[in-house]
Amino acid sequence: LPLQCHMVNKKLSLMEWLLLQDLEVILEVPHTAQQTMSSKSTPVLSGTIPAFENMTEQWSWLKYHTSHL
Repeated sequence: LPLQCHMVNKKLSLMEWLLLQDLEVILEVPHTAQQTMSSKSTPVLSGTIPAFENMTEQWSWLKYHTSHL
């Protein structure tokens, strides 16, 4: 496509795509925690500690069950 010819040199390699997929998995954990701590965009203090505990547990699980991450 003529409008996208300048982007040919910007193509991601397979390794870069795999890295992005791994980052998506890793960053989903704090995203879920943030969504849990918020209720209609107002922070809910009562959910903070359980959300952080859950986040660290999920990251620990990822660490041991997905060794490539």
